[in-house]
Amino acid sequence: MELENVTVEIRPRNAWEAMDLGFSMVRQWWKPVYRVWFAVLLPLFLLCHLLFLGSPLLALLALWWIKPLLDRVLLHVYSRAVFGEEPSVRETIKALPRLLRTGLLWHLTLLRLDPSRSFRLPVMQLEGLTGKARRERFKVIGRRNRSHAQALTIICLHLETFIYVGLIVLLYLMVPEGVELDDGSFFGDDSLPIQLIQNTLAVVATSLIEPAYVAAGFGLYLNRRTQLEGWDIELRLRRMARRLDGLKTRAPTAIAASLLAASLALAPTPWTNARAAISDEPLAPQPLPAESVREVVDAVLAHEDFDTKRTLSGWLPKEVDKPDGVDFELPDWARLLGGALGKLSEVLLWAAALALIVVLVVYALRREFPSLPSRRRRAGDGLPRTLSGLDIRPQSLPDDIPGTALKLWRANKARAALSLLYRGCLSILVNRHRLELPESATEGDVLLLARGRVSEEIGAYLGRTTRLWQALAYGHRLPTDADVAGLCEGWRSLDAAP
Repeated sequence: MELENVTVEIRPRNAWEAMDLGFSMVRQWWKPVYRVWFAVLLPLFLLCHLLFLGSPLLALLALWWIKPLLDRVLLHVYSRAVFGEEPSVRETIKALPRLLRTGLLWHLTLLRLDPSRSFRLPVMQLEGLTGKARRERFKVIGRRNRSHAQALTIICLHLETFIYVGLIVLLYLMVPEGVELDDGSFFGDDSLPIQLIQNTLAVVATSLIEPAYVAAGFGLYLNRRTQLEGWDIELRLRRMARRLDGLKTRAPTAIAASLLAASLALAPTPWTNARAAISDEPLAPQPLPAESVREVVDAVLAHEDFDTKRTLSGWLPKEVDKPDGVDFELPDWARLLGGALGKLSEVLLWAAALALIVVLVVYALRREFPSLPSRRRRAGDGLPRTLSGLDIRPQSLPDDIPGTALKLWRANKARAALSLLYRGCLSILVNRHRLELPESATEGDVLLLARGRVSEEIGAYLGRTTRLWQALAYGHRLPTDADVAGLCEGWRSLDAAP
């Protein structure tokens, strides 16, 4: 690392200004940064979707989980560009094996949710420390800056979320009029092309924020190194030495003239000879008396160059002044009880955190795989009997629902036929699949709540039945014979579905 080759202004900054320096890096080197970023991101995007084919949500989760690898690629570019080198895509790909050995396993496991990840990353990747030395380095580097790194993570997370939601809203605004968004075949959770589009928008949001996030953390790291090691002072001294070397090489005659003038100035003169004859006292000052040393030291320390402040924080035991004859020491049983309660509280907190993680994992699996077995509620326990005025109790429906509906249709009772088929769908959703529907749920609410919780076949059948029922009930538009016959034939597979 040659400080003379640095391409940014090295000087002490506050934390927020240091993060702004990182954002300036993105603007300055956006071309090499995004060339390397997409060269690594796009293959990983395709690989994750091939590994989790048919489950875009798991593919997006896997891509999010390996973000620390992408962060290392970005930091590789920034750390070289700061010192005048812009690595190409080929050089970065060649450096990947070395980058994988810079604590990537820690960042993919125990430190994956570390809010100060961008600030720790330069220590792990650029300094190459391990074990106790790295932990001690973290303590030194992280003082007075760890909270700012955590705030950076929270801010970037919100910005990425806002951009993603904004892109989704923009996509919805571009939908032509007349397209029914309630249909499960369009913008539904069970639509694979739409989920791929949503994943692409999530990657776009990540591509806008992640390079700035890593650069801001690197800016904090550079600023902390400048504060601790005086990079700005060292850099000025080196530049001064280089200028002096330039003077020596460019002006030899000036140096010779300076030496001649100095020799003439040091030559003995009659005045100096007379001065030497008058007094033989040494030219060095006499030692100060002991009583004057403290005054001189205080005067030196009062100068503005020594006006430094340090802020130290930590936990110290509280000291209580004990009056004479009074003992505040706790008995042994009280200390043991307090220690036991502290350990019990710690165990309960860890158990609560573990239970919360298990609940979130189970909830995510239920959303992604609705067919997994779940705890069945007792028959009739909390299940609605009517939905929007329609009776959905199993005992209110005939045994052969499609056959009865077809007979009603042929008897010119179209409303009764479609009502029976729609009520049968609702009854299966509530009583067999345990879909929690409020009694006031409309047809659109049922479609929204069923997405992602039932199979694609059931969702498609429910969508067709709902459209025909709404067209007849509210638009007074009769379906065709083929539509009704298709619903009756499709009912067999719907009734046989688990």
